[in-house]
Amino acid sequence: MKTSHLVQSGSASIAAESIGDGPPIVFLHANVADSRMWRAQMESIGTDHLAIAYDRRGFGKTVTGHERFSAVSDLMTVIDAISDGSPESSLAAHEADGSQSTLSCRIRNGFAR
Repeated sequence: MKTSHLVQSGSASIAAESIGDGPPIVFLHANVADSRMWRAQMESIGTDHLAIAYDRRGFGKTVTGHERFSAVSDLMTVIDAISDGSPESSLAAHEADGSQSTLSCRIRNGFAR
């Protein structure tokens, strides 16, 4: 069953969806799309994992004001809010978002793989 979330990160209300239960897998959308690009993968993965996708600032249903922010910090806030502090999360990223995934892994070593 799909669940919709609004996660606060600074002045942003980050729109996210989750499906399933189990080890979390977070999907990061491309710079030309929003979280809907992962719909089919989330439905498949959500059968035995907690599949999470969210709209980054400037995309989809996320609402934000003008402020300095960190995309990595937003990602970590979404993971913390939806996965209930799971000690590990896997990240699935579109090619353009690989740097965000890499930074996230470095910042929270041992948290993401």
